[in-house]
Amino acid sequence: MPKSWPEARWLAIDSRLNRILTFLGDTEALEPIPEPEPIILPEPIILPEPIPLPEPSGWSDDLDFGRPIPSTSTLMEVKIPKIVKDSSASNFKSNFMASLARYFNNSEYSDVTIILGDIEVAAHRFVLCTQSAYFAKALEGGFLEASTKRLTCPPGKEHSYIRLLEYMYTGTYQNETSQLLATEDDPELLIHVRVYILADCYGIQELKAVALDKFKKQLEILEASDGFVDCIQEVYDNTLHADEKIREEVLSTVKKHMKVLQLTKKFKTFLGQGGDFAVELVCALS
Repeated sequence: MPKSWPEARWLAIDSRLNRILTFLGDTEALEPIPEPEPIILPEPIILPEPIPLPEPSGWSDDLDFGRPIPSTSTLMEVKIPKIVKDSSASNFKSNFMASLARYFNNSEYSDVTIILGDIEVAAHRFVLCTQSAYFAKALEGGFLEASTKRLTCPPGKEHSYIRLLEYMYTGTYQNETSQLLATEDDPELLIHVRVYILADCYGIQELKAVALDKFKKQLEILEASDGFVDCIQEVYDNTLHADEKIREEVLSTVKKHMKVLQLTKKFKTFLGQGGDFAVELVCALS
C-alpha cells in the first residue's frame, strides 16, 4: 500500500539524517584540519624626528584680517594680482548715449512724429517704447496713433514735453527754454514740478528722480513768494497722497519759510481751502 506524502517526506528526512550522522561518526571519512600558517608581521616603520620650526622673530599687524601673522622669512610670499576694472562696459554706455543724443529731433531713421503746438519733432519708436509703457501702448496697440505714428502733445505742456523727449535721448534735460519752441516757458518754480508730473503720467521713473533732484536744488535757493504758493498748488493738484517724495520736499520748505508765508494773503487763501495740503501741513507741524 503506498505511503501518504507526509509519511514519505519524513522517511526521506530520516534517511538523510542517518547518512549525515553516520558520516560524522566515521573519523576516517573526515579530512584532518591543516595547521594554520603563522602570520608574519612587517617590520615597524620608524618615522624621522620632526624638524622644529624656528620661532617667529616678530609679528606684523599690517593686514586687516583680525589677527597678526608671523613676519618671518620662512613664510612664502604670495603676490596677489591687482584687480583692474573693465572699462569697456562704461565706455560702450557712454558712446551709445552720445550716439543716441545725436538723433534727438533728427529725421534720420525717424518713424514717429511728435506734434508740439505749431512744430513737429522727429522721434523714434524704439527710444520711446523701450522707456515708457504709455508710448508702447499708444504706438503698438489698437489706437489711431499706432497707424498714423503721430502723437499730439496736450496744449500748454509743450515745454515739459520737449524736456521729457530730451531726457529720453540724452539722460537729462536743460533748465533753459528750448530753442525749438517760440512760446513762453513755464514759470521757474514750475519747470521741474511739471516735468515730474509728466514723467509720472508716462511712467518714466528715472526722469521723476532727475526732476525731483533739480527741484530740491531749486528749493534750496528759494525765497518765499506768491510763486511758491502756485508751486504748492501744482504739486497737490497733480500728485497722489502715496507719492510722498515731492510732497515732502514742499512741506519741508513750507515749514522752513512758515513765518514769511503766513503773512501772505495768497498762502492764507490757499490754506483756507483745506484739502490734502492743509491736513498734511498740520501733521508735519505737530
